Amino acid sequence: MNNRTLPFSLALALIFFSSCAVAQEAKNHVLIADWTSGGLKYTIDGNAPKDEEGLLLALSRVRSADTDQRSQIIVLVHERAQLADLSNLIGLILKADYASYRVFVFDGNRRRMNELWYSKPVPFSKDGSLYTKAR
Repeated sequence: MNNRTLPFSLALALIFFSSCAVAQEAKNHVLIADWTSGGLKYTIDGNAPKDEEGLLLALSRVRSADTDQRSQIIVLVHERAQLADLSNLIGLILKADYASYRVFVFDGNRRRMNELWYSKPVPFSKDGSLYTKAR
């Protein structure tokens, strides 16, 4: 190796190793609330919660096993679920110590999903005066 190729080789090595050291994206966990004849059935990352465990403990177990604090949970909810079910589900997610979540509603054929966006809670207004700003 001569004096010209050494700096070039060092620069290439530096670029390669720095690209390997870039932080990876946080892992997403997936919670599916699917509709059955008996109501909603839940799975977390493809696994149903154990009968003796319940959904909150299952969510907490998955969260505590994940060392990355940036992890978020993706919630896929069947269109037949009620808003009250979804509100309770979000409450469990927050109790399980997930800092962020995204909610998608899927149709019965599992062909399409729509994302639901939640704002911060606001006081109830019968005349809608709080909603003067467009999104």
